[in-house]
Amino acid sequence: MVAAARLLQHIRLLTLSPAAFAAGPARSPLLPPRDAFALLMRVSHPATDTPLPPGYSASRRRRIPRGGESCSHRVSIPVASLRAGAPGVRSVAFYTLDYRWQLVLKRFVRLDKDKNKVEYLSVGLACTVMSMRRGWWLNVRAQLKLARAWNLDPLLRDLSIKIRQPETDYGEVTNMCEKFIRWDKLVDPQRGFVVEGHFTLEAQLQLEAADAMIKRALEKPKQPHSAFMIWLSQRRNQVKGGSSEQLKEAEIATKGRELWSFMSRDDKFEAAKAYYEVALNRDRHTAVASSSSPEEPEKKKKVQKVVQSNDDNEDDEPGYCSSCSESS
Repeated sequence: MVAAARLLQHIRLLTLSPAAFAAGPARSPLLPPRDAFALLMRVSHPATDTPLPPGYSASRRRRIPRGGESCSHRVSIPVASLRAGAPGVRSVAFYTLDYRWQLVLKRFVRLDKDKNKVEYLSVGLACTVMSMRRGWWLNVRAQLKLARAWNLDPLLRDLSIKIRQPETDYGEVTNMCEKFIRWDKLVDPQRGFVVEGHFTLEAQLQLEAADAMIKRALEKPKQPHSAFMIWLSQRRNQVKGGSSEQLKEAEIATKGRELWSFMSRDDKFEAAKAYYEVALNRDRHTAVASSSSPEEPEKKKKVQKVVQSNDDNEDDEPGYCSSCSESS
């Protein structure tokens, strides 16, 4: 029973829906009837006055599994619904975690190098944040797939969306692949994209948790400040000019840039020497820390080999950008 009580502290029961909680955990013999009723009230009505029983997690945030969470959505779009110059078409919304997703399609006209009008189909993803999670980041990689008839290879495009909260709380983030495909190629019957006046588009999403991203950012060695910033930190009182007024950082930086522009090359060279000394000390500190364990150099060599082999194959893998070339 002690082990079960410790286990219940880490289970986030409040993230379940009322139907899922009533069909599963509420019937478990591990939950007393009084606790099950209180938890059901908290799940059904988050603003209820019913207190949370002790020993249970109060978190309403779902965990993202290791390796991220993935989902897919498939829609059929009629060609007649897309008109040149119209605002565009949005698909039926689909949900994953606390995010609302929609496919955005638009038909527009652009001028080529010879100033001829060319029509394109633009496809993108719109993400709406449905809950407030302070300080939580998310990196989303999406693959857009345009199906073709006769078992032909589909047209693939890759997109990436970076959600940074709290800047995007209850807001929409959109990333578009503007030149997804030329309109004349899309409606060409020999290419097999349009079948009975409709074309099929599928979006496959891969969501990466922010914890891994923040951990990679913290493990990176910090870059030293530029030569100008090092010079400004050493000459702050000189830049102020002895004034007793409390100047803002932006005003100090503006005055510093003016003085920096009138400095000679020799003075700037001395400031650059200080910059490289800071960088050299950082590299020495990193080398000393890595040589503390005997197994670290061998691991480092293996990682370098793997990274080098991956760099050689970068041209073969598709990139995650908003303007990609056709892969079919």
